[in-house]
Amino acid sequence: MRDQLEPLLRIYEGCARAYIGSVDGMGLIKLHRFSGKVSYLACPKFDSDPHPITTETTKVWLRTLRVGYYDTSSRINPPLLDRKDEMVDALYESKATFERLTKQEQKRGLLRDGEDFLSQAAWQGRLATMGLQHRGHRLVKAV
Repeated sequence: MRDQLEPLLRIYEGCARAYIGSVDGMGLIKLHRFSGKVSYLACPKFDSDPHPITTETTKVWLRTLRVGYYDTSSRINPPLLDRKDEMVDALYESKATFERLTKQEQKRGLLRDGEDFLSQAAWQGRLATMGLQHRGHRLVKAV
């Protein structure tokens, strides 16, 4: 996916990677436009889980050359990913599936602007309050 980035964004991400070296196992890259940060995220069930758990994150603050590593794999209430369709390029095999789920969740008011990485408990609570659940990458009424 790095190859799909515009040249300027590739340079931005490349600076972070050059500073920290290899980021094996980190399948997602988050470029923070305003804070000068690059995050590398490990999300093992990205394709199969509608809201997968982020198990590890490495953050690089390019302005200060600070690096942070966060292991969230053993947290009781780990952070989840939403809006997966925004994290993949147009050629990604499951892009349409991810887009459909995001639209369903937006229509039901589950996703809120500016919200990033809800916890598992917060997301489950939101679904329960609305009487909804996931069946694969579809939103359905809870039984």
